Amino acid sequence: MRSARDRRIDQARTWGTIVLLGLCAACAPASDPQPTTAPPTTTTTTAPPPAAQPSLADTLVASAQGEQFDQSQRDILADGDVSFEEYESAVDRALTCMREGGLTVDRRGTTEVDGQARIDYTVDTPSGDRTAAATLDSCYDRYARLVDTYWQAVVPERDGYYARRDAALTPALQECLTRNDVTWAPGESMDELLLRAAELQEDGGADCPAEIGLATWSG
Repeated sequence: MRSARDRRIDQARTWGTIVLLGLCAACAPASDPQPTTAPPTTTTTTAPPPAAQPSLADTLVASAQGEQFDQSQRDILADGDVSFEEYESAVDRALTCMREGGLTVDRRGTTEVDGQARIDYTVDTPSGDRTAAATLDSCYDRYARLVDTYWQAVVPERDGYYARRDAALTPALQECLTRNDVTWAPGESMDELLLRAAELQEDGGADCPAEIGLATWSG
C-alpha cells in the first residue's frame, strides 16, 4: 500500500514592476488640453510553478547517507532503481548479520506479494529479549531497510501494479461492502474503500480484502 504523507511548499510570488509610460500628446487647442502622461500601468509576472515534491526513491537515496546504513545500500540506490538481485542481496546481508548476532533465522525462499517476489523468512526473537530485538533492528537497518522499502513501495507503483489491481478489484470490494451493509459513495478510491473495509473488520465484521483476494492478486 501505498503510504502511502504529503507536505505543502510555500511558493514565493514575484510581482511585476509598475511601468510608467510617457506618451507624447497630440497637438490640440489650449481650450482642450490633453494629458501629457498616460495613467500608470501595473503588470505582474506569472507565479512560478510549485516545486516538485521529491520522490520516495529520492528520499531513500538521501536517507542512505546516514551513518547507520551500510555502503552497500548506498551503492544499490545510487542509480535510482533496484533489481530483484540487488534486493535479495540486501536482505541476505541483513539475515547473515542477524545469524552472526546469535539469532535463529529461517530463510524459506520467496513468496509473491503485490505482484512481485519477496524474500520469505522468519527470525526468532524471544519475547522480552531486548538484546535480540535490538540486533534484529540494527542488522535490518544497516543492510536492508532502505532497499527493502524501495522494493516493496516504489517498484509496484512504478510497474503500475496498484493501478491494475485497483481497477480489477474495486467492483468486488464495493460488492462486499454493500453485502455487509457498509455504505460507500460512487467515485471513492480503493484506499477509501479499504478504510471502510478495515472499520468493518474492526467491528467484528467480514474481512472483505481477504474475500476478494487483495493480498494474493497477481495481475
